[in-house]
Amino acid sequence: MRYTGIVFDFNGTLLWDSDKHEYAWRILSEQLRGRAFTDEEIRSKVHGRVNRVILEYLVGHALDDETAARLADQKEQIYLELCEKDGEAFALAPGAVELLDYLTEKRIPHAIGTSSCEPNVRYYLEKFYLLRWFPMEHIIFDDGKMRGKPAPDIYLRSAQRLGIKPEKLIAVEDAASGIRSAHAAGYGSVLAVVTEDTRPDLENREDVNGVITDFTEFDRNLLLIP
Repeated sequence: MRYTGIVFDFNGTLLWDSDKHEYAWRILSEQLRGRAFTDEEIRSKVHGRVNRVILEYLVGHALDDETAARLADQKEQIYLELCEKDGEAFALAPGAVELLDYLTEKRIPHAIGTSSCEPNVRYYLEKFYLLRWFPMEHIIFDDGKMRGKPAPDIYLRSAQRLGIKPEKLIAVEDAASGIRSAHAAGYGSVLAVVTEDTRPDLENREDVNGVITDFTEFDRNLLLIP
């Protein structure tokens, strides 16, 4: 079967930055509760989830908007400093630029559906010139008005913005919560970007239709050319 369009998760998928997010969350966890997140907490409570949900898990209670924003800014400052330290090595995943060029050239509908907050999205827009591939309305992010993954909201809104029924779309994800989100939204196919560490957990899931290690392996024949 061929699909009309594609929606990409961003962090850990188009951009391999999971290590930086994990490190920043471990530091913040150490500061707030005296111990870092465990590997299991990173997998089950952090990956793919919006900042507020992670923070409220971390402190063990609901947060008011001001406190949630302050703590999120604290974490993101750590993360962005790590990104900047990488210099030119901080780049999109292998094969991503070529695939995005292809989608744009062939006018195949595509979008980003990410749990990232707006300040980080603005950083990515400038750092990677994302508007050459994605109009702003096709970059769906955590605006504080949607439930985060694994709820289907982000993927439902992505489909709505593209004007395509979810069952005609491919989602590309790297985390279990995102996979569950796309599946719950009714996407026709869910591809997982895997590493050696995540492959055992992701490739045999019933809600995953295929795995790739980077975008050079993406099968372009999965997509219809208008």
